[in-house]
Amino acid sequence: MPKIDDIVQTIFQKSYPSFFLFLMMAQKSMPNHSEKARLVRHGKMSSRQALHRLRFQDDFSLGRRLPNLFDVADAKTQIAILETAEGIGDDWVKADALGSLSERLPEPRRTEVLDRALADSTSSHAGPKQPEVRSAY
Repeated sequence: MPKIDDIVQTIFQKSYPSFFLFLMMAQKSMPNHSEKARLVRHGKMSSRQALHRLRFQDDFSLGRRLPNLFDVADAKTQIAILETAEGIGDDWVKADALGSLSERLPEPRRTEVLDRALADSTSSHAGPKQPEVRSAY
């Protein structure tokens, strides 16, 4: 069975090849760990504080660092991390973050989060929404 990241990666690659190339290059240049997660792991910062600080970063950085923080966070903050990932504005980054987070969840919740990630990644392909026409009468 293919890994969740492989499925999300295939969707990205087929949909936007140039963006996918940029994303892969950016991922290779970034370390695999988060400074905030390291501080939480060593007891220098609470997971709630780390999440608060991460929320001030751009969508791309937030999406890359939330899964690392999720691994060291307490249960209450893990729920807040999932809510933060769902609130990411960029659909691609949101799908990537939710896909990575879903691997860390138990099976019933994993399927729900993965379905949401796939729906977010494909919803932007439907084209622009048509404006609603209202009658003056």
